[in-house]
Amino acid sequence: MVNHKVSIIIPTYNHASYLPDAIKSVLSQTFKNFEIIVVNDGSTDNTVDVLQPYMGMIKYIYKDNGGLSSARNVGIRNSTGEYIVFLDADDMLMPDKLKIQSVILDENPDIGMVYSDEYIIYGDDKDKKYTARDGRQLPSGNIFKDLFLESFIAVMTAMVRRTCFDRIGFFDESLLCNEDDDMWLRIATQWSILFSDYRSAIRRIHSSNMSRDRLKMERFIVIVLERTLDRNPNLINELGEKAYARIRMLRLSLFKRYVRKGDLDNARCELERCRIAYKLPFYKYFSMLLILSTGRSFAAEILVFGDWLGKFIRIPNRLFSKLFYN
Repeated sequence: MVNHKVSIIIPTYNHASYLPDAIKSVLSQTFKNFEIIVVNDGSTDNTVDVLQPYMGMIKYIYKDNGGLSSARNVGIRNSTGEYIVFLDADDMLMPDKLKIQSVILDENPDIGMVYSDEYIIYGDDKDKKYTARDGRQLPSGNIFKDLFLESFIAVMTAMVRRTCFDRIGFFDESLLCNEDDDMWLRIATQWSILFSDYRSAIRRIHSSNMSRDRLKMERFIVIVLERTLDRNPNLINELGEKAYARIRMLRLSLFKRYVRKGDLDNARCELERCRIAYKLPFYKYFSMLLILSTGRSFAAEILVFGDWLGKFIRIPNRLFSKLFYN
């Protein structure tokens, strides 16, 4: 078996239209000691057809559909690289990513991974790239607490040392999304993580992005954060109110999404979790109960009106503003 310096794992599910761009972005790298592993997670489109021109340049694996975590884990198990990169089938790498990030890991043997900012494109318009954070310097070093308070590492910008997976295990296949946030938090408990200012990847925004399902994303990031607290109970003492505040904000956002869907039972469950576990202020709890008491259709209308009003009017009354905002 030939061992490569870097393994690029591309999980794909019904993304045949974007997959060639992802593969071409790897083949165009200035660093050449790599392998490409494409894991077809049970696609029902013409994925196999569009891969035909690249079959001699990739390691192709087909598996029954099991989700993103499952596909990435199959890729890791079949990889030989010292360093691992995860590239979703609808995203792309910048030409110097592998060269720059592999040197950083070579020169810093005590760090677990390196990451960067990314560019954003919309649909097929690859000529117009937008920056994700306008040059904001992201944290380096012991960033565990930072990652708990904010999700800021895009999966395709990272390069991970293989030994991280040997020690802490693979992606959690019970998570239907936000599995990467869970992985970065687990890595950050044991290794330093460095930020590189070379924007190393391109995120493509389109109608089929998993991230468009905000309710699902928020549900699973809450699961990730609560599991992280269970594994690291001292985090509450170290972060204090900030730790509660992030989960409380997410659960209140879920409350609003359930109300808008007319699912008042789940909305009430989210509200009670906020009150019992995350110190929801009484005035806010009471105001949300009032919204629920109005009934399914009118509750949603109240939230819509509050969102609309808040865009145009700044109201000094603290109670009223808190009624509509986290």
